[in-house]
Amino acid sequence: ALASGGGELRAFIVVVDRMIALFLACVGRTAGIGPVLSELFTCSGHELYTCFFDLPELAYTCETPPELPHAPDAAIDRLVRRARVLPPGRGLVPLGLLYEQTDELGMPDLGVVIGGGEAGAAACSGFIALAPNFAVVREFSEALRRDPGAPGWSEGQQEAARRDAAGAPELAPEPHLPLRKVLIVGFRPATIALCEALLLAEPDADILVLVATEAERRAALDRINVHRDMVERHLLRGYHGALVPRPEGDFAYQHQDGGPALGRVQLVVGDATSPLQLVDLPGEFGHVSEFDLVYILSSAAQDSDARGAQTLMTLDALLSRSENAAPNLRVVAELVDAELAHRLRQRYAALGVSRVQVYSTENLRAYFLFQSVLIPGFSRVYGQLLAPWGHSFARVLAHGRGRGACTFQALSVHVAAAGHGALIGVELDGEAGGVELHLGTGPASADGRIDLSRLRAAWVVAPDPAERRQAARTTA
Repeated sequence: ALASGGGELRAFIVVVDRMIALFLACVGRTAGIGPVLSELFTCSGHELYTCFFDLPELAYTCETPPELPHAPDAAIDRLVRRARVLPPGRGLVPLGLLYEQTDELGMPDLGVVIGGGEAGAAACSGFIALAPNFAVVREFSEALRRDPGAPGWSEGQQEAARRDAAGAPELAPEPHLPLRKVLIVGFRPATIALCEALLLAEPDADILVLVATEAERRAALDRINVHRDMVERHLLRGYHGALVPRPEGDFAYQHQDGGPALGRVQLVVGDATSPLQLVDLPGEFGHVSEFDLVYILSSAAQDSDARGAQTLMTLDALLSRSENAAPNLRVVAELVDAELAHRLRQRYAALGVSRVQVYSTENLRAYFLFQSVLIPGFSRVYGQLLAPWGHSFARVLAHGRGRGACTFQALSVHVAAAGHGALIGVELDGEAGGVELHLGTGPASADGRIDLSRLRAAWVVAPDPAERRQAARTTA
């Protein structure tokens, strides 16, 4: 990608395919995340922004960077307290910090700390925030620099916020969707990143990768072997491990930090467009209705979209007769053509089918490239938030009806105090039916106050449960 800023032209690499793989893993395991990601990626509301204090090639730099505590937890706490006193319409939600680091080869690298943690000896070089536009972020950064001692959110305001949100309903994290049996139709290099994310999220996952020909299978095996070699030589950033062969002829996932190998991945030849194949899948996987999740991936082949759409239609015919036998099955389909993907989404919406999600790689590539130009460090930030490591997006469900109303800031205090993470948005029962999503603020029609009787769920950024499980396995 190329972009101009600060009078200079800058070029940088965006590993779009890996970002698409993490996106697919996220929508496959997190119920209801689609509308949240749609708003974040399409400039239709609030977005995540990175603010670097002193990066010469960017349009905005601080002459004197703001003074923040060295410890990430304390630095984020200060940012949050300053942000909570911002007036309506100028508010933002600080989520993390940026650090200049070096990688294993001594090359400059970007460190991202979301939600606190360790940052090493490096000084903070910026922050990450959810905001309606970058002007709000820049104004906040300048206020930090000009008046470092300005009063932030006080203990009195904290207590008042707790009282304001006292009528909130009981909140509980929504479990991630099951991933015990996963079918992936098609293979391209990003499929390896998808398998890694799924196996880290569900260590006991059984994944069947179905390719159309023996030639495709051999090419996929070669790619898996090359990828494993590059990971072992530390030539690939962002990956946490690799697929390793097992005596049975399939693969398991081995984390680079050690611990037991995870899950199972089988790579076999089969025709996913055939109903006879989907009712008797290879490797004793059985009927497709017994799966938790089916991915239909696009490829560079000319007939990719035709085969993908045909596979969807075959699944429709089978599942319409097996609805009761497949209560948890979800389908995530990836097509190249944006118009075809849009028509299929409209078709499933008209039929009231929520288990099928269809995305266009053409659109996803455009979104990710645009966001990478607009938001420096985009891939590092979302490379954590979309994946089952570090901090991730999560939904916290409301149980029962709340009472009264409160501000977004007050609800964020309530959510954080309950240990659910950093509040980024709310889902409310729509006044005309359906669900209203509000990121970074409450409804504009109610001066930003949230009717707690309509609160259905809260969206947060919180430590991913898979990260804690992996740490426990490695320690053991």
